[in-house]
Amino acid sequence: MQQAYRRMCALVHRGPPLLQWRTQALRRLLWQESWRGNTGRRSGTTGTSRIGPYRRPLLPLCFHPSACLVIDGKVVAFSEEERFSRRKHHKDSRSCAVAAAYCLSEAGITLADVDEIAIAFNPAWPTPSNICTDAELIAELLDPALFDHHRPRQVTVVEHHLAHAASAFHPSGFDEAAVLVVDGSGDGVSATLAHGTADGLKALRQFPFIQSLGWFYETIAEHLGLGNWTSSGKLMGLADYGNPDRYTLDFLTARAGGSSRRS
Repeated sequence: MQQAYRRMCALVHRGPPLLQWRTQALRRLLWQESWRGNTGRRSGTTGTSRIGPYRRPLLPLCFHPSACLVIDGKVVAFSEEERFSRRKHHKDSRSCAVAAAYCLSEAGITLADVDEIAIAFNPAWPTPSNICTDAELIAELLDPALFDHHRPRQVTVVEHHLAHAASAFHPSGFDEAAVLVVDGSGDGVSATLAHGTADGLKALRQFPFIQSLGWFYETIAEHLGLGNWTSSGKLMGLADYGNPDRYTLDFLTARAGGSSRRS
């Protein structure tokens, strides 16, 4: 597997530079808040997203990192980078190049056949537009040295929780459904209640990151000695075996507004 991973890496490094997500321009694309209008209103508000079934090849390169290829509204291939690197969580979250190359290979297509690339995170929330002007950003993104002839026609930054909601609703088979997303945080939001229909997803209610249940789980996991944020899932798995009357949470101090402070 390691040998295959090295061969795949060599293939990617000789391939299109778009698969190497280490450029400042792409980071600034993630940061530029004004570009997020393509997928709905900003986090913390309600609004209708434009995330819906796709009719053309779509390659979403996820921030975690993983890659998924969607063609005509159907998931054709998916993989996490850690499956190839054999490193749990694959700490280098800047690149999902090998996973992306795998997806393209499974479908028998090339990057030139991909109509749109979606990135499901804005890591610098809530960065104001003073990071750079639209003109500066566009000038960098149109630089031939950056993308060469593989420059995509559109790169879309999808709001984090809307991406979660879309990945749950659209493959579900339901024509209409209530969608609940709860995690640590994403784009300043820790929980989202959305309404899914054939027209897309509409966020009905969102909760700020300071009220995060995911962060609460992380704090408890660390207090119990299970490890860092990656151990929150272990605690969730063990929760059913616990006795709620045995432990107290006196090491946490509640604050106004729903947040808490660790004593």
